[in-house]
Amino acid sequence: MKKDTAVTGFTFTQRNGSRRVKDIEIQVSPDNVNWNSEGQFVLQNVVTPQNVALPAVKSFRYFKLIFKSAFDGTQNAAMAEVAVY
Repeated sequence: MKKDTAVTGFTFTQRNGSRRVKDIEIQVSPDNVNWNSEGQFVLQNVVTPQNVALPAVKSFRYFKLIFKSAFDGTQNAAMAEVAVY
């Protein structure tokens, strides 16, 4: 993001078709060097937007999404859209 932003959570929109993300880890960083995990989450197998609340409001500039598994069981996963709130 362009600057540090106070974030309550993320909104994920899965793509249509295969490769939908099931398990995800969210990491955040103020400087793109030091990363902190905000937890691991399980997404739903739906294409409507779904919110994932962080354990606490966090201020950060960078975020990293680590896709741990896909609903179709393959080694690949893809996401259509990601937003913060």
